[in-house]
Amino acid sequence: MEEDSDGIFEEYERFEYDELGREVTYRRGDDEMYELHEYFYIDDNDRLIREEHFREAGMENPFYRYRYLYNERDLLIARSLKIISPEY
Repeated sequence: MEEDSDGIFEEYERFEYDELGREVTYRRGDDEMYELHEYFYIDDNDRLIREEHFREAGMENPFYRYRYLYNERDLLIARSLKIISPEY
């Protein structure tokens, strides 16, 4: 079994998809120690991610949020980070 650079085994990766096949969550780790990424899209039929929220095990609120900005050709031009957790 091969470890990632942070020590979490790849076998503990889980993905969830919506009815359009878009990735809506990505989770790494076991039930006690994990990282959860949640993806929110621009609208119900779009494939462009508007925001990504990140939290760790035991956190009720996301620790940080990424906002994605695209140009007129739908190419990603920026990703801004904001720490939003009251626990920080």
